[in-house]
Amino acid sequence: MPNFDVFGAFYVPFIVIKFSNHNQYNFSKFIEKKDYRPKGWKKPIHTTFPNIPPDDTFISKEKNDQLKNDLIDDIKQVFSDLNMPNDIYFPNFWYNIYHDGQGQESHNHMSAVGERLAYWSGIYYYQDSTPTVFTRSDYLYKTQEFPGHEESHLNYCFYENFYPYVEDGDIVLFPPYLEHHVPDLQVDEKNTEQMRVTFAFNIGLKD
Repeated sequence: MPNFDVFGAFYVPFIVIKFSNHNQYNFSKFIEKKDYRPKGWKKPIHTTFPNIPPDDTFISKEKNDQLKNDLIDDIKQVFSDLNMPNDIYFPNFWYNIYHDGQGQESHNHMSAVGERLAYWSGIYYYQDSTPTVFTRSDYLYKTQEFPGHEESHLNYCFYENFYPYVEDGDIVLFPPYLEHHVPDLQVDEKNTEQMRVTFAFNIGLKD
């Protein structure tokens, strides 16, 4: 038996939820490729950030309100199970649609529009889900990389990116300070109507 142990520290929490009402939503399966992005965003994307307008053509106001309520209900239950404060709301709620060649540059959710800093942030993976790439910001760890660290038992300590496995209907919650990006969507030639759709949100705590 070895006389040593190896363990991690300073964990970053992620919460993955299976959205209980995912199958009740059936938005348009395919819409025309567009590039709607706020000022300062670099990559082409179809987004409604920071909120979905009431006259949106992809999702009606009624469906949008219902979706937010259903998501909040699931999240509140999980927060309660984890003994976390769960009197929550969405100060920001928007969708992102990605067609072939579209993605999103690295960013975080530390500057929620018009609100104090978010309690948590989240992504609901609605359609044609691919992983979001989360990146660690403490680059000083690279000073400890040694030759052959990739083959050592400490290799996991040097991972720069984290790709949580996701499928349609998953909700991933994460701390708003985490940097993350979406690689450009590469559409299969046999599936030209592939269209990645996610709903992103910030979670606020009510006073």
